[in-house]
Formats: sequence, C-alpha cells, structure tokens
Amino acid sequence: MCQTGIPFGNVGTVIKKMQLSGVVQQPPLLHDKRPVTGLDYRTEEQSGLRLWNLFEELAGSLDIFFQQCFVHNLCPLAFFDEKGGNVTPDHLKGDYKTLIRDKCLMTLDKQLELLRPQFIVAIGSWVEIELKKRSSYCKSSATVIRLKHPSMRVPNNTKWSEEAKALLEEKDLIKYICNKPEG
Repeated sequence: MCQTGIPFGNVGTVIKKMQLSGVVQQPPLLHDKRPVTGLDYRTEEQSGLRLWNLFEELAGSLDIFFQQCFVHNLCPLAFFDEKGGNVTPDHLKGDYKTLIRDKCLMTLDKQLELLRPQFIVAIGSWVEIELKKRSSYCKSSATVIRLKHPSMRVPNNTKWSEEAKALLEEKDLIKYICNKPEG
C-alpha cells in the first residue's frame, strides 16, 4: 500500500491486473529506510498477491470482483519504527492508537453509509474486533465476517487461499465476488 496507495497493493497486480499507471507522489515525511518508488517498486508484496489472486480466481477477473465489492484499508497510513520496521495500527502506543483508530473508523463509517454493504469482510482479527465494537454502521447495518490476514507472518497460514475460499463459501459470499448476488 505504501508504494501504490491501493490496499494490499502489490505493484505487479496494480499494473497488470488493475491496469493502473501514473506517478505515485512522495509523502510529506519520508522514512529514510522506507523510500517510496511507486510503481517502480520491484518486490512482490505477498499478502497482496494472495488476496488479489484469490479474488481474481473466484470472480474470473478483478473487473467482475469490483462490480459488487469494495476494498478499503481501515487505516490507510503507514507507521515505522526507527529502523524502518512496519508498526501496524494495533501496535501503536498510548493516545495515538486511540486517536488514529477513532479517526479511521469515523471515515470508514461515512464510506459505509454511502455504500450500504450488507456484509463486511474484515481482514485480520484486530480489524474485526474494532468494527464490531466501535463502528456504528457495522453494529447496526452489516454482518462482519473475519478473514484471516493473508500475511505469511501469520502463524499456520500456509493454506490461506484454501481456508479463505472455504470461509467465503461457508458464508455464501462468493456469489457477490462473482457479481451474481441473485444466484
């Protein structure tokens, strides 16, 4: 996401499958160990590869997937420690954690009110917990389902795609991914 601005934005997927191009602008503050090279970035982002490949496989194409589905990063900001290590929002400390979480949830709730989805697939347990506890939209108007995060760093995650597909089938969500909500 830091390179493309797209959630789980593996550069190869963004260029080849989403057919996006252009210049990714630099953030106002840049960590010296985390340069932003945009679409010139050459490292494959494994979580993004797994996620987008699964959705493409299930839908037939990402174009079909996006007809009924929307992917949003709860916190579209990146935080790094002194050494350049990624600090996810659930690992922020003190008042910053609460402030960031609340602002991000407020923004997401506004988007959800506009889109009015019936189902929200939270990727990762922290997102699921926050949505169920604190999102006014999710508490009143949607079913929240947790999909394990596709990261290889998640323990026992070697069969992520198979497990994710099984969960989506169990919850009867593949029809939305395929843009066939009636059938």
